[in-house]
Amino acid sequence: MNVIVCFCLLLLLSACRAGDGSSLDVNGQPLAENDEQPMNPNEGDEAIQASLTSLQQHVFTPICSVCHIGANAPLGLALDTLEHSANNLINVAAEGNTDFKRVAPGSKEQSFLYLKVIGDPRAGSRMPLNQAPLSDSAIAAIGQWIDDGANIDSNQTALFVKQLSHISHKSTLTLTIEFSVDVDPNSLQAEQILLTTNSQVLPPPDGIIWQNPRILTVMINKPSDAEQMVITFNRAAISTITGIFGQQLDGDRDGWPGGELSYVATF
Repeated sequence: MNVIVCFCLLLLLSACRAGDGSSLDVNGQPLAENDEQPMNPNEGDEAIQASLTSLQQHVFTPICSVCHIGANAPLGLALDTLEHSANNLINVAAEGNTDFKRVAPGSKEQSFLYLKVIGDPRAGSRMPLNQAPLSDSAIAAIGQWIDDGANIDSNQTALFVKQLSHISHKSTLTLTIEFSVDVDPNSLQAEQILLTTNSQVLPPPDGIIWQNPRILTVMINKPSDAEQMVITFNRAAISTITGIFGQQLDGDRDGWPGGELSYVATF
């Protein structure tokens, strides 16, 4: 009788311990008493490096851009892409406290972003708002990136022409160029665009109009007897188109900065 009672008690205890497996490790063994799951999903993330590319991948895109994305991002601070983060953080005055920059290259202590993620009272509410704080490794990487100069990984923001098209009118040609990243408008003037037809060099374009930092419109007079025109950019002797982060245009799309870009417009 006592053996039967003991056997039933063992079954009852086994049933009480059955559940969703949360008390077991990956091998099905009970967790040790000191085994705890991290509260923060990025806690202990050794993959985070002190570079903008790494921070974008591990922090800004998956965590910050939950709120900081699009035209309606708080205070215009979109952090959903590397370029947005660079444009909106580095050397930009902090709207919450204009004594600081959002990111002051070389000084995390003068950077509002760093003060925000460590919870410094001068920066108001700690970020990310209403979420677990960033892991120690993420905060350390942000601080180190800033102290190292808040550099931008230029190899991750290559400058090339994404699209190039033209519209031919009776006496003019309108050329539209879309670049992959924001371009420094001072790096390209009308005089630095070479126009040729029938091996004859033509006067420079009438003008260039930047629709935004990535889209350029070039206005060109057409010779009355020409059937096509060759438009050349980024010739080393006359121009070097650069992005706002200092990248040189990869004109020939060979994966390396530099190289001419020639476009033939037929009309």
